[in-house]
Amino acid sequence: MKVPAAYTVVRAAPVRAAIRRDLVPALGPWLLAPRLVPPSGAEAVAAGRGGAYRTTLPGELRVVVRPCRRGGVVARLARETYLGWRPRPLRELVVTAEVRRRGVAAAEVLAARVEGGFAYRGALVTAEVADATTLIDALRHAPDGAARGALAGLAGRHIVEQDGGYELVADLPGL
Repeated sequence: MKVPAAYTVVRAAPVRAAIRRDLVPALGPWLLAPRLVPPSGAEAVAAGRGGAYRTTLPGELRVVVRPCRRGGVVARLARETYLGWRPRPLRELVVTAEVRRRGVAAAEVLAARVEGGFAYRGALVTAEVADATTLIDALRHAPDGAARGALAGLAGRHIVEQDGGYELVADLPGL
């Protein structure tokens, strides 16, 4: 899978990471460690399928690190392990870079980490969006059904208006 030009792939077997070129000195040594652990001073963040954490990189760049975790029934068997030759974290980096290029408001993926080969674990490092609210949280806190419907409709229209909806990723080579 080809990563966008702004990223470089670094390796220290069995780990590889695609990192935005200017952040390789800050993220490379940490992401290439044999096992990913939160850096000193990282703050836990409640997240959908399990913990994520935020930390500050040199230059005061706030980032969120999200280990990839499965949901549903499969999570009972393999919570953090995925199978495949095209790792999910790298696909998410490529797709996110493309939708951002096309004008969709999405958090920038700064790096994607893959540990292993066909069976792998992964993680994403994204730029923190200050004061952001997830769509699910906004829906949960909407005052009533009409407000939830309006919010969901607005989000749906935004996706469709960007490039014809979910078909956006269909024209990305190799995905």
